[in-house]
Amino acid sequence: MRATFVLLIPVLLFTPLFAQTSSTEVLGTVTDTSGSVVPRVEVTLTRVATGEARRTATNTEGIYSFPLIEPGEYQVDVTMSGFKSTKISNINVLYQQRARVDVTLEVGQLNQTVEVQAEARLLNTEDAAVGQNIESNRVVELPIGSRNIAHLAITIPGVQFGPGMGRATGTGARTSPNGSTVELVANGQPGQTQGVTLDGTDVKEPRYNRMTLTPTLDAIAEFKIQTAAYSAEYGFSGGAQVQMVMKSGTNQFHGTMYEFLRNSALDAENYFLNFELAPTEQRKAKNAFRRNQFGVWTAGPVWLPKLFNGKNRTFWSFNYEGRREVSASPQTAWFPTQAMRDGDFSSFRSRPGAPVVIYDPADGGRPFPNNVIPAIRINPAPRTC
Repeated sequence: MRATFVLLIPVLLFTPLFAQTSSTEVLGTVTDTSGSVVPRVEVTLTRVATGEARRTATNTEGIYSFPLIEPGEYQVDVTMSGFKSTKISNINVLYQQRARVDVTLEVGQLNQTVEVQAEARLLNTEDAAVGQNIESNRVVELPIGSRNIAHLAITIPGVQFGPGMGRATGTGARTSPNGSTVELVANGQPGQTQGVTLDGTDVKEPRYNRMTLTPTLDAIAEFKIQTAAYSAEYGFSGGAQVQMVMKSGTNQFHGTMYEFLRNSALDAENYFLNFELAPTEQRKAKNAFRRNQFGVWTAGPVWLPKLFNGKNRTFWSFNYEGRREVSASPQTAWFPTQAMRDGDFSSFRSRPGAPVVIYDPADGGRPFPNNVIPAIRINPAPRTC
């Protein structure tokens, strides 16, 4: 049993390390101060959160490219003999963004460094896709009562809930039996044409294309919806392209714990619970309700004492969310009294207290005297029910 446990550890640790994105990329052109392209320049891309570094060289046209990277903050270092070293930091790359970072080298010594701060968010000039990214800060900080990430979608222009939302009340990662599937309508396209991926993997059910997995907000790094003019790789879907990216590990151990509470002591009563009460009717107490959503997200580098130190190269991430809910919705049903079964409706009142008049269809629609139906006019069958 102990040997089996040891063998399983590498599988759990290293499985998530495969590339999770398809077109997130940093690219650009390296030129000198005269505007001429500079080939064979060494370019290094470093991910700030993990220290991972990738290296490449510009081609004969001075172009470099780092495809298949994770979203996050990066730094670009460019070195070439006869030129000053150039460092460009604060490069924030969004999910599936092709961020262009062009570099101009100045003549000088390698030990001289030119440092440049990139803009907070780079303009996407590499494709015509229309959409918007919702970064981790907004995912966590925007108030969402149901804790369902799909409710962030309607903050994007042109996106609304489709009819399949129905009972999508944020029941964690449960699927369609709980009614927590999500359907979005983008620019009038039917919800059945939406596409949904999680770390590049399709997570929609095959019949109506509804989202069947709603990850916990604290574990999501980025949430993106494309609504129009997206590339041909999304040929299977013509509506909203919903893309979610989970957080990955970093060089520091960090995480969050949370508890969200809703109960009847804090909630307002149902509007119709005491609607139009009769003068003699007592007010009903609020329906019992209690919901607890709790969980934890934590991540860091893989570290096995005296065996392995994964700093700058191997990381882990863990997320758990639980939901406990107790609710009650008592209802009152009215049944006919024995006097009503015998045709006497003299005490029949509506909720505000006004009498309900019984009309005789065989007498031109006139009311029955004293609201009493003669016994001869009553079919004996209902009396036995």
